[in-house]
Amino acid sequence: MEIVPRSDFKDARSIPAKFNRYDPRSDKFNEREMIVNLRDCTRIRAPAVMWCAVYLLLAKRRGSDCVLIAPGDEDTVLSLAKTGLPSLLAAANVAVEDARDNTVSSSETIMPLTRFDSSTAEDLTDRLHVTLSSSRLGSANMYPEVVETFSELANNAAEHSGSEIGSLGLVQFVSSGEDRQFLITVGDGGVGIHESLERNPRHRENFGFEWAAIRRATGELVSGTLNRNRGIGLFSAFDESQRPGRQLIIHSGRGIIDLSHDSQARMIRANLFPGTMVFVAMPT
Repeated sequence: MEIVPRSDFKDARSIPAKFNRYDPRSDKFNEREMIVNLRDCTRIRAPAVMWCAVYLLLAKRRGSDCVLIAPGDEDTVLSLAKTGLPSLLAAANVAVEDARDNTVSSSETIMPLTRFDSSTAEDLTDRLHVTLSSSRLGSANMYPEVVETFSELANNAAEHSGSEIGSLGLVQFVSSGEDRQFLITVGDGGVGIHESLERNPRHRENFGFEWAAIRRATGELVSGTLNRNRGIGLFSAFDESQRPGRQLIIHSGRGIIDLSHDSQARMIRANLFPGTMVFVAMPT
């Protein structure tokens, strides 16, 4: 099976809808070969990077021979290498074709794509704090918020997801003209927000759509665990995203919430993300 996204690969919404029936979390997923072909991509955004990582890692775990074909465009393939996606996949024995040097580094990549679980999330957050503090990127007064946001989202993923591939994090700094932003992306290949809430009797209800479960999960102290002290991460991210210049995307299963400060939240049924992905953009 070969998946070819649009040239401007934003997230799972850029994937042809016919692939929604192929969920690599399922025991019924039995594709012998799984190819993600980015050859014609001219831009690959952080949520799309996370989709590639989660989908291919899950498919590999299901026994598929997995291949990522890198972009043909020179700038795009270099930008992809800076995220750490090629090296992360190669370490998991996913074949990566036509990628550039996997060891390439970039001052704009504060934390390349990194796998973690509940035992390593705190250590990863501490390392992010050290790296960010020494980076001199953006406004230093934003650093505590970047670290705290990542910490909450990472703990959410590690504790709630039940992901058999663990969780993944990516933190970047991007600058274009006068626009400068910190980008935080956290993802997993777990059960998804809907099923996670179903496990907690206090929040169990008949959600007609997965995006409705996502919206419920952004409420204060709403958690898939029975721990009454959890449920801050998505609530905080949702609340803060309404500040000027912010963007929040929460994509879980076939549901997505896309919220920017200057527009109403879009809550829709979307293409499949096999797990949960949260993307936060904050200006600096």
